[in-house]
Amino acid sequence: MFNSSVLDVAIGLIFVYLLLGLMCTTVNEWLAQLFNTRAATLREGIRRLLHAPPDGTYLIRPIDFDAAALAKRLNKADDKLTLAIGPCDADLQSMLTQFATDLAANPNAQPPTALAAAMADKLSAALSQPGFHQKIDDSKVTPETKAEIAKQPKGNDLLRVNRALLSEAYPDEITSLSDSFYNHPLIKSLGRPGKHPSYVPSKTFSLTLLDILAKGQAITGTGEQRLAQIKTSIESLPDSDVKKSLQALLMDGSDSVDKVGEKIEGWFNDSMDRVSGWYKNRVQVWTVIIASIVTILVNADTIQIAQKLMINPALRDKIVQDAKTATEPNHGQTTSGQTTSGQTTSGQTTSGQTTSGQTAPTLTAQQKADLSSLTGWTDEFRTFHHFDACADQKLRGDLSEADCRAESDREAEANANPKFVAAWSSNAFPGTHLLSRVAVPWFWAVVPAHLVGWILTAIAASLGAPFWFDTLNKFMNVRAAGTSPTEKGSDKSKL
Repeated sequence: MFNSSVLDVAIGLIFVYLLLGLMCTTVNEWLAQLFNTRAATLREGIRRLLHAPPDGTYLIRPIDFDAAALAKRLNKADDKLTLAIGPCDADLQSMLTQFATDLAANPNAQPPTALAAAMADKLSAALSQPGFHQKIDDSKVTPETKAEIAKQPKGNDLLRVNRALLSEAYPDEITSLSDSFYNHPLIKSLGRPGKHPSYVPSKTFSLTLLDILAKGQAITGTGEQRLAQIKTSIESLPDSDVKKSLQALLMDGSDSVDKVGEKIEGWFNDSMDRVSGWYKNRVQVWTVIIASIVTILVNADTIQIAQKLMINPALRDKIVQDAKTATEPNHGQTTSGQTTSGQTTSGQTTSGQTTSGQTAPTLTAQQKADLSSLTGWTDEFRTFHHFDACADQKLRGDLSEADCRAESDREAEANANPKFVAAWSSNAFPGTHLLSRVAVPWFWAVVPAHLVGWILTAIAASLGAPFWFDTLNKFMNVRAAGTSPTEKGSDKSKL
């Protein structure tokens, strides 16, 4: 019972799905590296965490700029930034003048809260101006932002683009909490020069955020003094979801800096669990698309594969033996390491605690040979050449359409025209002949015959290699309850 041909066919199908899943994982890895999707997803998650929408994500807040540096620029009537945002009203100009006087007396003086809020309102109002980008010195603006400006965005898109334009053109004066985060040395050291990191440890996130809130000043003194400094920094934030979140973290049990750091780490990890879900959903969509493309390219028809395994015992035994080898402990270390890369992808995207999955899995030569023995377009190409030969008058000679299509007449046709049987029996890739007049009838002859099998294979392959590796192990354990005749013979020979 345990060694029935049906069970062996099931094992063979699962092994094929495992190999196709590995191919999908490989392609997914290539795309992830090409488009840097891990870093992009992580950046989106951190920006959402630190921007805390919908609290005016694209507006300017006092924490988004260096108030002292900005006040100095707005005091200069001929400054490019001052000209871009327009003239200041009487109240703002009065506060700027008073601050200039304070700076003369004390070079380390900081603008009062009212002045910072007024400057933020002035900048936010400027962001809604359609022609704002024409007044900005764009020497430091990235090509991506320039391309978005060319699209002439409106509404929230206009605020977003102008907000990005402003922070890129004046990075020393205007920034955001997330911009400050990514510009921090601790974070920049995690990625390649000019690139955002693909992972951020929760400890690093906590240390970076505390340093930003302290405005780069060392948090010194006793434990209580250091904790008071942190709370003061959080209280100085503008009203926002970020401020409320940090205040909530400090409510209970935060009687030391270490505990505050631990709570921030937990807050980050919980948020990154959600980001992992985003990434998995995106990867799953791409996996379905890739699985469909791979299935058609290799012509992996589940129904056809099952038929080949059922009617060919030698092939079935070979595939089952290879599947058994793939699940053995020594070989399994490599296979499981390959298949789990898809599972650790989200971990790389978030906290980065796992990095081994960055190497894309690859199929061995033997696995490729196994897959090619069950899939491929050989028979379909032979059918194409049948159609092509029958459509070619020079090859057919005087044969009628009925004679050409009758398999019993092929020898007679060969005797009448040897070139005909050469073309008839060919199974080579048709190349440019696929664009010939026989392509349409061949397409309608092949696709309907494989469509159901392709759909079944694509769905199975999209489940991923880890799923099929675990399933294969379970089936092999069931099969191991009995011993096949060949295995019994081999066991006797060892006695």
